[in-house]
Amino acid sequence: SIGTPPPAPSQSSLYVFPVVKNACNDRSWRVRHAVAKDYPEIVTSLGASGDFLEQMIGCFLGLLQDTEAEVRGAAAGNIAAVVEIAGCDVFTNDIAPLLDGLSKDPVMEVRSKLSSALMSCCKPSECSKVTDDAIVSHIQPVIQAMLANEEEADEVKINILRELPSLTRFLAQMKEITSMVAELSKYDLNWRVRECVALIAPSIAESVGIDAFASSFLQIYLSLLADQVADVRAACVSGIYKIYTVASEGKDGAAWIQKNVLAPLKPTYDSSTFYLTRITHLRLHAALCPTDGAPRALLETVVTALSLALQDAVPNVRTVATTCLIPIVSFCDDSLINATIRPAFERAADSADLSVADEMSVDNDFRIQLRELSAVLEA
Repeated sequence: SIGTPPPAPSQSSLYVFPVVKNACNDRSWRVRHAVAKDYPEIVTSLGASGDFLEQMIGCFLGLLQDTEAEVRGAAAGNIAAVVEIAGCDVFTNDIAPLLDGLSKDPVMEVRSKLSSALMSCCKPSECSKVTDDAIVSHIQPVIQAMLANEEEADEVKINILRELPSLTRFLAQMKEITSMVAELSKYDLNWRVRECVALIAPSIAESVGIDAFASSFLQIYLSLLADQVADVRAACVSGIYKIYTVASEGKDGAAWIQKNVLAPLKPTYDSSTFYLTRITHLRLHAALCPTDGAPRALLETVVTALSLALQDAVPNVRTVATTCLIPIVSFCDDSLINATIRPAFERAADSADLSVADEMSVDNDFRIQLRELSAVLEA
């Protein structure tokens, strides 16, 4: 059935479809699973359209309701691909009525495949046929119920959270979902869920606006910066520039970031006894200054924080501060370099003794980065 060139639809309907239909109802679940797993390719290869396509969709609906979980899961995982072939009417009229039952399937693997497929339906790059109305009417209630279910498996929630940025255009009206995301960040013990929450924070800011983000989600975002898992903290850092960009729409983004993010974090940094927290804050500062620079006031704040960290008691912190400072020097003017960066470098260089080359020393990486910083300053 997947041979090329494909047979004429009339021949496929007459000679091949009975084979496919029998396979969909075969006594062996492995046969049915094999068909369900490759169903979009089978439909495409047979050139199904019109009444023939309706018959093929009928078989697919049967696979979605199969008695074996492996078959239901394989079929559910192909919902987006089948809808891309058959169109939104098939999704709305035929598949949507089955979603509630599939979302409550007793087997987690089926729910996991369903959650991934539904999020794919929301991504135009993977499924362009599902309309916005269909997403709001049929997909939103299902994913909302999955997120709200406290007993739902983390894998299912992660599948949804990871792809929520594809729903950015809807998040402003999906207040229940954004509220659930906020709650998950507070109570979920799975760090991968918290990582997903951190990753979608910029999308929430973009969708609801920076003021609404500040009132409902900013404190959650700042708390995740102190998460015990490095990947969660890194996810926060990766999104800070997008949040800054959103804050810059119609207002002074640099001032907003300094007041609402950097200033609240400073007491935590100054009192921190956990060096990885300080490293996270330094990387957050550096992420606000991409290769095209930053406004002067924000640049001064970032450079000051990184320069002061050159005197940190922990070698790893000093090394990260130097590494972050090196690319920023290129778009600092002479006054900022001479007033802040150079004095901090000279103090650090004196204490580290750059003439020493001891690969076993805990300061070796710091010395290497200081030498590179020195070359940049001299250039």
